[in-house]
Amino acid sequence: MPCSHLATARRACQSPKALDPDIRIVSGGPAGEVAGLLFARAGLPTLVQEKHGDFLRDFRGDTLYLSTLWIFDEFDLLDELLECEHNQLLEISAGIAGRR
Repeated sequence: MPCSHLATARRACQSPKALDPDIRIVSGGPAGEVAGLLFARAGLPTLVQEKHGDFLRDFRGDTLYLSTLWIFDEFDLLDELLECEHNQLLEISAGIAGRR
């Protein structure tokens, strides 16, 4: 099941205003996405452009660290993020030189 914010973003991109935003950010990396969010929340028509159709790259979205979750919470997006399909790692162990 896709996250609701993705469906909302797709609908917004189909509006005529989305084709001529006040602010256009090129790159949907972490900095571009956060900047886009802040400008949009300030009421400025904003478009974040990303050349890739997905985020299936090693450096994007494969792991959310605690500090990242804090940022999502600061932006009041944590509950929506946790609604997205995900796996939780609750425990980890390693063997080094025959010792756990």
